Amino acid sequence: MYPPVPISKKVSAACAVRVSIIVTPIAPSGPNLNTSSSASFFPFCVLLFFSFIIINIITHGNEEERMGEKGRELAGILISLRARGFKIEEQSRCSCYSYSVAFCATSLTPQRSAFSFHAMNASFVDSIVGASGFAMRTYGVLVASWLLPCLFFDAIEPHIQSYKINPNVKVDPKLRKKAIRMSITNFAWLPFALLVAAPFLEAKFDGSAPFPLLVLAQVATSFLIDDCCFYVYHRILHEQPTLYRKFHKPHHQFVHPFVWSSHATHPVEMLLQGVGGMMGPLLWASFSSYGMHPLAFWIWLCVRQLQGVFDHTGYDIDPFALIPGVGGTKFHDDHHKYFVKNYASMFSFIDDIFGTSSRPKSKKR
Repeated sequence: MYPPVPISKKVSAACAVRVSIIVTPIAPSGPNLNTSSSASFFPFCVLLFFSFIIINIITHGNEEERMGEKGRELAGILISLRARGFKIEEQSRCSCYSYSVAFCATSLTPQRSAFSFHAMNASFVDSIVGASGFAMRTYGVLVASWLLPCLFFDAIEPHIQSYKINPNVKVDPKLRKKAIRMSITNFAWLPFALLVAAPFLEAKFDGSAPFPLLVLAQVATSFLIDDCCFYVYHRILHEQPTLYRKFHKPHHQFVHPFVWSSHATHPVEMLLQGVGGMMGPLLWASFSSYGMHPLAFWIWLCVRQLQGVFDHTGYDIDPFALIPGVGGTKFHDDHHKYFVKNYASMFSFIDDIFGTSSRPKSKKR
């Protein structure tokens, strides 16, 4: 007698399966943005970005037909399994959106392995297809929480000049265009990274329905974990000349930060920021009985993006600075000014602890 084969609830509900066609080219490695190679790299990334959007628009129209075909295929697989004597059980949690018999591959004996060979081959592709909705919603949160604040500050800039940290400094139009170009380059490769990671992330972030205190705790602890990571790799990028020259110097060409410079970094540094930003949510999802709900995860990403934008506005208007222990815009502006001070992104007390704060001791909070 073969052991029971666990099948996700979502597999048994075949009609609810969402299928789409996704073309995922291999994202090129990040170049050194200080060299002339950025001129050719940028149009390529933009082309990939818009190709991704166009492909999804084209394939969206036939989605219902594909859903029906996939549902009939899965129904046939389940009937075949039952006919062969397998016991089909439902489970409330699935490891990923892999709508195939790949879930039961590890439970099959070698004699039955040939039956699931096709499903195993299709598992990885199916998981990406199934989780594409999660990836695109996550990408939408990241883009909106960066673009909308930047546009807002652009609109109100003439009315807030009295709050400008460096009132005699005007933004060079060439630097402004370069910052926007660098930011778009980063957002161009991000969808492909999210598509690859989405099956794992969607399976992880399936925690309890969020309530305000839980979300507040998750965001606060994620900020602290992220800023500790940020301090470490940020300081390393400054203190290792080779790493600084290749990966961090592009961001420091903006000596006086402005709103569009917040995401104007080398892709490698953008990746490091992403790793630090994911540490807190993954710890919550892995070790807390509450887990982490997708909504709480998206709230965290939104708030983190906002904080990064406020850090680079160049105006002493930062609601995060009202929180005790948070440095605010002026704190990070001084990092660009003094270069080897204020490595933390948010919590100034981290620099106080390690003696890298630019503030006089008498003025420390």
